[in-house]
Amino acid sequence: MESQTNSLPDSMIVYEVHEQEQAYESGHLTSFKGLKIHNVTYNQMIKILGQPTFPMANSDKSVYRSWVIRWEGATYEVYDYHTFDETFTTTENTTWWVGSSEGVYTLDFVNLIQELATNQKNED
Repeated sequence: MESQTNSLPDSMIVYEVHEQEQAYESGHLTSFKGLKIHNVTYNQMIKILGQPTFPMANSDKSVYRSWVIRWEGATYEVYDYHTFDETFTTTENTTWWVGSSEGVYTLDFVNLIQELATNQKNED
């Protein structure tokens, strides 16, 4: 688990594409907890989290890109949902759903990613 950008907390690990099996074992199949990341493009997500853990569409094409993250003992997953179009996901989508492992609320995680996106926009 080597992938993480300089702006992420040291305790945060983003699974890389070659670590998909480990991501599954950590709880890749998280559940949505009601909070989303807004106004953040795919390219900004890459700058924050690196390349997606799962860079290809799932079997029913309800998700085209997703990142699996371990932070403070919990698993989080950031993903597009029901955009129904890969090009839209990578060029126009700015809303990302956030799932987490059972019993973990996502507010701190969402706030951190939103803050990093805002900081990154200010630096560009």
